[in-house]
Amino acid sequence: TIAFQSLVAEATHNPALLLARAPVSLLMRAGYAAIAPALPQSGARLLEAHRHVLDALVRRVADTAVAWTRRHLADHRRGFEAAGLNMDSPISATP
Repeated sequence: TIAFQSLVAEATHNPALLLARAPVSLLMRAGYAAIAPALPQSGARLLEAHRHVLDALVRRVADTAVAWTRRHLADHRRGFEAAGLNMDSPISATP
């Protein structure tokens, strides 16, 4: 996930996005580490979403990339709920 987010951010050549990506990636990794033990299928779902986003970016179909990114974030929220976690609770920066 972090490598994928880094590659996408680098491809934009947007310095602000590059700076913002690092802390967001840390939060996402910690969140995924909390979800993964309860939902073994989460890794495959994460890869599927990344493949769809990458495909849309390569084809330069922005609305599809945005739609898959939104689906991916909604799936992340559902993963938290299915794992019995509260997204409003603090998570450890080190899983």
